[in-house]
Amino acid sequence: MLNNFFEITDEFNFETEKQNFVQNLDMLKSMSVQESTLYKKWQEFNKDEYKMRTKAHKFDIIKSKLCK
Repeated sequence: MLNNFFEITDEFNFETEKQNFVQNLDMLKSMSVQESTLYKKWQEFNKDEYKMRTKAHKFDIIKSKLCK
């Protein structure tokens, strides 16, 4: 009934999503602390494109603070 209301055609495949999750965790475990931090920040910046564009004018300031 819920699928008909929202026109959801794909079923949630638990095993596929579980495997994707485990692969993601394995990838994060293989990274150094610096790499994983950078990766997570990259994901955070790319999550909301509008929000990122509104902060773009501050990138030089942020970059100088990160390098210290």
